[in-house]
Amino acid sequence: MRISIFYKSIILILAINVLNATASQEDISCKVNRELEQQCGSYTYVVVKPFLDYIKQINDEINQNKIKDREINDLKEKLIQQNSNVAINNVLKAQIDFQQTTINRLTTSAISTDQCDQIKKELIDKDEMIAELRVKAKTDTDNLRATQLQLEENLIKLAKQKTDLQLCQKEVEKFSKTEKNQKPNSCNAFGDSSGIHQIQVPGIDSFDVLCDNQTAGPGWIVIEQRLNGGESFNRDWATFRKGFGSHDGDFFLGLEKIHRLTNNQYNELYIYMERFDGRIDYARYDRFGISNENDKYRINILGEFSGNVEDKLRSHAYMMFSTSDSDNDAWAEGSCAHYREAGWWYESCVTSFLHGAYYNRATDSYSSIYFNYPHTIKKLKIMIRPISKN
Repeated sequence: MRISIFYKSIILILAINVLNATASQEDISCKVNRELEQQCGSYTYVVVKPFLDYIKQINDEINQNKIKDREINDLKEKLIQQNSNVAINNVLKAQIDFQQTTINRLTTSAISTDQCDQIKKELIDKDEMIAELRVKAKTDTDNLRATQLQLEENLIKLAKQKTDLQLCQKEVEKFSKTEKNQKPNSCNAFGDSSGIHQIQVPGIDSFDVLCDNQTAGPGWIVIEQRLNGGESFNRDWATFRKGFGSHDGDFFLGLEKIHRLTNNQYNELYIYMERFDGRIDYARYDRFGISNENDKYRINILGEFSGNVEDKLRSHAYMMFSTSDSDNDAWAEGSCAHYREAGWWYESCVTSFLHGAYYNRATDSYSSIYFNYPHTIKKLKIMIRPISKN
């Protein structure tokens, strides 16, 4: 419709332009000939009137169109308003539906008075139960705290025990290492192997001993040997304490070593004696031991005797050792060590003298080596061997 109006407007403009041109020409003609004025006016009216009518028609149509446009706009606004109202109605309907659902649920969930009383009773019971549980929880908390304290004490004790165990393990390891490096404490460990071996006993460093496995069986330690007179037994206290001589000749093991050996375990004593005529004598005691230096290395153990000679060592049992510089004998008027020129376990003075001077022949001298006077000894071995304590 708007296109039709557009074209009609163009036609109207063209018609007006034609009319104006014609009127201009007529006006000029009228001016030329005023006489024809009446005729020109009549002609103009006849020509213009149809166009004026047409213009009026078009103007009316334009006004009608404007009215319709306004109506359309009003309808659009009403439609928008209506759509808005529909949305509002939908929201309100949803709220109403939700409220109705809530009302229905509350109505459905409504309970009776008896049910309320029952619920109240249950709540009271639960409150009482909660109170009991709180008391129990407090008791349990106190018990837990006490248990925790006890646990902490036990952990401290455990830590101390762990430390003690570690120290003990270190001591065991140290002992094991020492044990691995520990040397035997007698010749028993060397079986039938005679000769010089190193042993160790508590209280002193390890030392060499001469093991004899032929003279009277295995396991004997030679504590004194007289073979050729290579060593004098007229020595001072310190020398006898330490020992002297050589294992391949005359020697004395030493009082301190003999004490340590016999104090550590029970020992038996064997004395081997060879005379110049070739006779072999022996004396054996099933127990033997000497005390410490404070007691002057006293013969404090001398057991039961056996042998092929008379027991002449018995009178020296329980006697202290004496030297020229340490007189510990029972002779009140003098010193046996000084008189006999040797260190020995003197009484007053001797019935057996194994530390006498060495002679290369048999002699009846009281200063010679003898077990039973006057039988002079050519070769001598004094030996000890550990035995069971049974």
